[in-house]
Amino acid sequence: LGCRACQQPEVHCRNHYHLRSCYFTDLGRFNTEQLLDQLQELHQLLGDIAVGRKFKQRRKTLQKQCDKIRAHMENDGKDSARSSKCRNCGDADCTGACWGFHSLKRKERLEGTKTETDKK
Repeated sequence: LGCRACQQPEVHCRNHYHLRSCYFTDLGRFNTEQLLDQLQELHQLLGDIAVGRKFKQRRKTLQKQCDKIRAHMENDGKDSARSSKCRNCGDADCTGACWGFHSLKRKERLEGTKTETDKK
């Protein structure tokens, strides 16, 4: 637990704690300067693991985050409504009590998406 001043909207586990200042799901709450700082830090992390098969997936993940930040800046943050949805159930107004990955809401939403795709 922490005080309200130091609590972050996103929490990073012990394995990913080194990404706590540069890797976020919701980019809508950051200004351009903060996003540029995140990009710089991600590029530094990418430089540290630039060679070798061992870090291939990490490089891919960090590069995707860099691309996401660039796209967000190019769109002037217009995709912030999309990025602020719950990652599990997809609702913008989720309270976090959606049962996570195995939620019924997620199953219903995925089935609805599947039937829409099948109709086309």
